[in-house]
Amino acid sequence: MVLKDRVNAYLEIPDLDAALADDDTLVRLAPDDRDGIAAREALRAFLTPTQGYLFVFAPNGVIKSATELPGAVQKLDRIGYLNLQFWWHDIPATEVRHTAAADEKTAQAVVERLHSAGVDVKGPTRLSSTVPRSQRIELWLRMTVMKT
Repeated sequence: MVLKDRVNAYLEIPDLDAALADDDTLVRLAPDDRDGIAAREALRAFLTPTQGYLFVFAPNGVIKSATELPGAVQKLDRIGYLNLQFWWHDIPATEVRHTAAADEKTAQAVVERLHSAGVDVKGPTRLSSTVPRSQRIELWLRMTVMKT
């Protein structure tokens, strides 16, 4: 039960690799837990890029496609392919994070381009190496529902 709580806590932060590591541990402890296996595989699929390793995480339900992203974010495709994922937890601030030291310059370029377009963005922040991490630059995009 404690590991399941930690998985959920890591998803709230969000620290996707830490959540996946705990999911892996849960499945090793209960190899017949079909729900646990399905949760782990869903998170793995969520972190599998279509191309490249630049991810944009946007709030679920706020936009329906990449064409609805702010223009400054859409232009990031010049840096790398945008893997758009919809996030179901709160995104407290627009922030750029990366998982590998080699990506520091690219992550900084993302922040600088967003700043120059007037986007209030934090970072870049390198995620800790306390758990195994896949190579990824993450843009967590705080967006609110536009009222019509």
